[in-house]
Amino acid sequence: PTAPSTSPCVTSTGVNGQCDTTGICRACTNGDCAFTTTPSPVRWSYIPISSTPCSDPCGGGLKTTIFQCVSSTGAVDATGGLCGTAVNPAVESACNPQAC
Repeated sequence: PTAPSTSPCVTSTGVNGQCDTTGICRACTNGDCAFTTTPSPVRWSYIPISSTPCSDPCGGGLKTTIFQCVSSTGAVDATGGLCGTAVNPAVESACNPQAC
């Protein structure tokens, strides 16, 4: 879709232009200050959202990190399906390996 120009601006190279509807200053070409904007594709990935305390204060224990499927726009997929699995993963890892 073509976005209407919004306000005059000067590009980083010193050329007069117009801000597009996303706020980016673009040089006018052939007197045309309407710009085509293409939205970025949405990407989904797991991010860690919480971690349990270590099960032992020393001598080696386990902690669990919980992940959530989140998009590049901040949307959350509670099922994890958009990140490629049927459930959000939990990962156990070693902690507090020092001797007691």
